[in-house]
Amino acid sequence: MKRAQLMMAFISMTLLGCPSVHTMRGAEVLPSGTSEVVTHVGMNGILIAASAEAEGESDSAAGQGVLPWAAFSYRAGLGNNMDFQVKTDLGLFPELGLAYQFVGAPGSGQPAVSAYLGAKYFSAGAGDTSGSVLYAPLTLLADLPLGENKVTVKGGFMLISASGGGSSTASGYPLLGVSGRVKLGGMTLMPEINYMHAGSESAASDDGSASVSVGGGLIAYGLGFSF
Repeated sequence: MKRAQLMMAFISMTLLGCPSVHTMRGAEVLPSGTSEVVTHVGMNGILIAASAEAEGESDSAAGQGVLPWAAFSYRAGLGNNMDFQVKTDLGLFPELGLAYQFVGAPGSGQPAVSAYLGAKYFSAGAGDTSGSVLYAPLTLLADLPLGENKVTVKGGFMLISASGGGSSTASGYPLLGVSGRVKLGGMTLMPEINYMHAGSESAASDDGSASVSVGGGLIAYGLGFSF
Protein backbone atom coordinates (compact mmCIF):
# COMPACT_ATOMS: atom_id res chain seq x y z
CA MET A 1 0.00 0.00 0.00
CA LYS A 2 1.31 3.41 -0.91
CA ARG A 3 2.21 5.92 1.78
CA ALA A 4 -0.66 8.22 0.71
CA GLN A 5 -3.17 5.34 1.07
CA LEU A 6 -1.83 4.51 4.52
CA MET A 7 -2.15 8.14 5.51
CA MET A 8 -5.77 8.20 4.25
CA ALA A 9 -6.62 5.10 6.30
CA PHE A 10 -5.05 6.62 9.43
CA ILE A 11 -6.85 9.95 8.96
CA SER A 12 -10.18 8.18 8.41
CA MET A 13 -9.90 6.16 11.61
CA THR A 14 -8.75 9.22 13.57
CA LEU A 15 -11.64 11.38 12.42
CA LEU A 16 -14.38 8.73 12.34
CA GLY A 17 -13.42 6.25 15.05
CA CYS A 18 -15.03 2.82 14.80
CA PRO A 19 -18.63 2.21 13.72
CA SER A 20 -20.91 3.27 16.60
CA VAL A 21 -22.63 -0.02 17.46
CA HIS A 22 -23.90 1.50 20.73
CA THR A 23 -27.19 3.40 20.33
CA MET A 24 -27.23 5.35 23.65
CA ARG A 25 -31.02 5.72 23.39
CA GLY A 26 -34.30 3.88 23.75
CA ALA A 27 -37.19 3.56 21.32
CA GLU A 28 -39.22 6.41 22.83
CA VAL A 29 -38.39 9.69 21.12
CA LEU A 30 -38.19 12.93 23.06
CA PRO A 31 -41.18 15.28 23.00
CA SER A 32 -40.72 18.58 21.21
CA GLY A 33 -38.82 21.13 23.28
CA THR A 34 -36.98 18.55 25.45
CA SER A 35 -33.41 17.28 25.23
CA GLU A 36 -31.08 14.70 26.77
CA VAL A 37 -27.31 14.38 27.17
CA VAL A 38 -25.77 10.92 27.72
CA THR A 39 -22.18 10.14 28.74
CA HIS A 40 -21.25 6.51 28.05
CA VAL A 41 -18.17 4.68 29.37
CA GLY A 42 -17.33 1.06 28.72
CA MET A 43 -15.41 -1.31 26.47
CA ASN A 44 -15.28 -1.58 22.68
CA GLY A 45 -13.48 -4.08 20.44
CA ILE A 46 -13.66 -7.40 18.61
CA LEU A 47 -15.27 -10.72 19.55
CA ILE A 48 -14.07 -13.92 17.86
CA ALA A 49 -15.44 -17.47 18.12
CA ALA A 50 -13.96 -20.60 16.54
CA SER A 51 -14.90 -24.27 16.41
CA ALA A 52 -13.19 -27.36 15.02
CA GLU A 53 -14.22 -30.96 14.47
CA ALA A 54 -12.01 -33.93 13.68
CA GLU A 55 -12.42 -37.71 14.04
CA GLY A 56 -15.80 -37.33 15.69
CA GLU A 57 -14.59 -34.91 18.34
CA SER A 58 -15.32 -31.19 18.45
CA ASP A 59 -13.95 -28.21 20.32
CA SER A 60 -14.83 -24.53 20.44
CA ALA A 61 -13.40 -21.35 21.92
CA ALA A 62 -14.21 -17.66 22.05
CA GLY A 63 -12.18 -14.59 22.90
CA GLN A 64 -12.37 -10.84 22.78
CA GLY A 65 -9.97 -7.96 22.41
CA VAL A 66 -11.49 -4.81 23.87
CA LEU A 67 -10.26 -1.40 24.97
CA PRO A 68 -11.73 1.26 27.26
CA TRP A 69 -14.13 3.48 25.34
CA ALA A 70 -16.09 6.66 25.88
CA ALA A 71 -18.92 8.18 23.89
CA PHE A 72 -21.29 11.12 24.17
CA SER A 73 -24.77 11.75 22.85
CA TYR A 74 -27.14 14.71 22.55
CA ARG A 75 -30.81 14.27 21.62
CA ALA A 76 -33.52 16.83 21.01
CA GLY A 77 -37.23 16.37 20.30
CA LEU A 78 -38.44 17.70 16.95
CA GLY A 79 -42.16 17.02 17.24
CA ASN A 80 -44.21 14.82 14.89
CA ASN A 81 -42.88 11.68 16.67
CA MET A 82 -39.27 12.43 15.72
CA ASP A 83 -36.05 13.37 17.49
CA PHE A 84 -32.54 14.25 16.35
CA GLN A 85 -29.36 12.71 17.81
CA VAL A 86 -25.67 13.58 17.65
CA LYS A 87 -23.22 10.90 18.83
CA THR A 88 -19.46 11.16 19.10
CA ASP A 89 -16.83 8.77 20.43
CA LEU A 90 -13.05 8.71 20.07
CA GLY A 91 -13.34 9.94 16.49
CA LEU A 92 -13.62 13.65 15.75
CA PHE A 93 -16.49 13.42 13.26
CA PRO A 94 -19.89 12.78 14.90
CA GLU A 95 -22.70 10.49 13.85
CA LEU A 96 -25.90 12.37 13.00
CA GLY A 97 -29.18 10.51 13.26
CA LEU A 98 -32.95 10.77 13.14
CA ALA A 99 -35.50 8.56 14.92
CA TYR A 100 -39.19 8.16 14.17
CA GLN A 101 -41.54 6.55 16.72
CA PHE A 102 -44.44 4.69 15.11
CA VAL A 103 -45.80 2.81 18.15
CA GLY A 104 -46.71 4.67 21.36
CA ALA A 105 -46.69 8.37 22.19
CA PRO A 106 -43.47 10.31 22.91
CA GLY A 107 -43.00 11.01 26.61
CA SER A 108 -45.78 8.60 27.73
CA GLY A 109 -43.49 5.94 29.22
CA GLN A 110 -45.58 3.22 27.52
CA PRO A 111 -44.39 0.47 25.14
CA ALA A 112 -42.76 2.06 22.11
CA VAL A 113 -41.23 1.05 18.78
CA SER A 114 -39.12 3.34 16.62
CA ALA A 115 -36.72 3.32 13.68
CA TYR A 116 -33.33 5.07 13.80
CA LEU A 117 -31.12 6.00 10.84
CA GLY A 118 -27.69 7.52 11.41
CA ALA A 119 -24.69 8.47 9.29
CA LYS A 120 -21.03 9.21 9.94
CA TYR A 121 -19.13 10.35 6.84
CA PHE A 122 -15.64 11.52 5.97
CA SER A 123 -14.06 12.40 2.62
CA ALA A 124 -10.59 13.78 1.93
CA GLY A 125 -7.64 13.65 -0.43
CA ALA A 126 -3.87 13.35 -0.06
CA GLY A 127 -1.79 14.04 -3.15
CA ASP A 128 -3.32 12.16 -6.07
CA THR A 129 -5.23 9.86 -3.71
CA SER A 130 -8.72 10.55 -2.40
CA GLY A 131 -11.19 8.48 -0.48
CA SER A 132 -14.32 8.45 1.61
CA VAL A 133 -15.82 6.33 4.39
CA LEU A 134 -19.47 6.06 5.45
CA TYR A 135 -20.93 4.31 8.50
CA ALA A 136 -24.76 4.22 8.46
CA PRO A 137 -26.68 2.23 11.11
CA LEU A 138 -30.36 1.44 10.48
CA THR A 139 -31.95 0.10 13.66
CA LEU A 140 -35.38 -0.86 14.98
CA LEU A 141 -35.80 -0.32 18.74
CA ALA A 142 -38.57 -1.55 21.07
CA ASP A 143 -39.10 -0.35 24.66
CA LEU A 144 -40.56 -2.70 27.27
CA PRO A 145 -41.50 -0.69 30.40
CA LEU A 146 -40.91 -2.25 33.84
CA GLY A 147 -42.47 0.25 36.21
CA GLU A 148 -40.30 3.39 36.17
CA ASN A 149 -37.57 1.48 34.35
CA LYS A 150 -37.49 -0.02 30.87
CA VAL A 151 -35.64 -2.53 28.71
CA THR A 152 -34.87 -1.81 25.05
CA VAL A 153 -34.18 -4.51 22.47
CA LYS A 154 -32.82 -3.55 19.08
CA GLY A 155 -31.80 -5.04 15.78
CA GLY A 156 -30.83 -3.83 12.33
CA PHE A 157 -27.89 -3.37 10.00
CA MET A 158 -24.72 -1.32 9.78
CA LEU A 159 -23.89 -0.16 6.26
CA ILE A 160 -20.17 0.43 5.76
CA SER A 161 -19.08 1.98 2.49
CA ALA A 162 -15.55 2.94 1.49
CA SER A 163 -14.04 4.25 -1.72
CA GLY A 164 -10.57 5.26 -2.80
CA GLY A 165 -7.91 4.54 -5.35
CA GLY A 166 -10.48 4.02 -8.11
CA SER A 167 -12.41 1.30 -6.28
CA SER A 168 -15.28 1.14 -3.81
CA THR A 169 -16.95 -1.37 -1.52
CA ALA A 170 -20.23 -1.44 0.40
CA SER A 171 -21.50 -4.07 2.82
CA GLY A 172 -24.25 -4.47 5.39
CA TYR A 173 -23.62 -6.16 8.74
CA PRO A 174 -26.26 -7.38 11.24
CA LEU A 175 -26.62 -5.42 14.49
CA LEU A 176 -28.15 -6.74 17.72
CA GLY A 177 -28.33 -5.27 21.20
CA VAL A 178 -30.14 -4.78 24.48
CA SER A 179 -30.07 -1.85 26.87
CA GLY A 180 -31.90 -0.51 29.88
CA ARG A 181 -33.00 2.72 31.49
CA VAL A 182 -32.87 2.50 35.29
CA LYS A 183 -34.01 5.26 37.63
CA LEU A 184 -31.70 5.54 40.63
CA GLY A 185 -32.70 8.48 42.78
CA GLY A 186 -32.23 11.59 40.67
CA MET A 187 -29.97 9.77 38.20
CA THR A 188 -30.80 7.66 35.15
CA LEU A 189 -28.43 4.78 34.35
CA MET A 190 -28.31 3.22 30.88
CA PRO A 191 -26.49 -0.15 30.75
CA GLU A 192 -26.01 -1.34 27.18
CA ILE A 193 -24.48 -4.20 25.17
CA ASN A 194 -24.41 -4.39 21.37
CA TYR A 195 -22.86 -6.65 18.74
CA MET A 196 -22.22 -6.23 15.01
CA HIS A 197 -21.48 -9.48 13.17
CA ALA A 198 -18.71 -8.92 10.63
CA GLY A 199 -18.75 -12.40 9.06
CA SER A 200 -17.65 -16.00 9.32
CA GLU A 201 -15.53 -18.46 7.36
CA SER A 202 -15.39 -22.25 7.34
CA ALA A 203 -13.22 -24.89 5.72
CA ALA A 204 -13.15 -28.69 5.59
CA SER A 205 -10.68 -31.36 4.59
CA ASP A 206 -11.06 -33.08 1.21
CA ASP A 207 -12.49 -36.24 2.78
CA GLY A 208 -14.79 -34.30 5.13
CA SER A 209 -13.28 -35.82 8.25
CA ALA A 210 -12.19 -32.47 9.70
CA SER A 211 -13.60 -28.95 9.59
CA VAL A 212 -13.02 -25.57 11.16
CA SER A 213 -15.07 -22.39 11.31
CA VAL A 214 -14.27 -18.89 12.55
CA GLY A 215 -16.59 -15.92 13.03
CA GLY A 216 -16.47 -12.56 14.69
CA GLY A 217 -17.50 -8.95 14.85
CA LEU A 218 -17.53 -5.77 16.92
CA ILE A 219 -18.81 -5.72 20.50
CA ALA A 220 -19.50 -2.71 22.71
CA TYR A 221 -20.78 -2.70 26.26
CA GLY A 222 -20.83 -0.24 29.10
CA LEU A 223 -22.87 2.16 31.20
CA GLY A 224 -24.43 5.45 30.23
CA PHE A 225 -25.41 8.35 32.47
CA SER A 226 -28.34 10.48 31.35
CA PHE A 227 -28.66 14.18 32.23
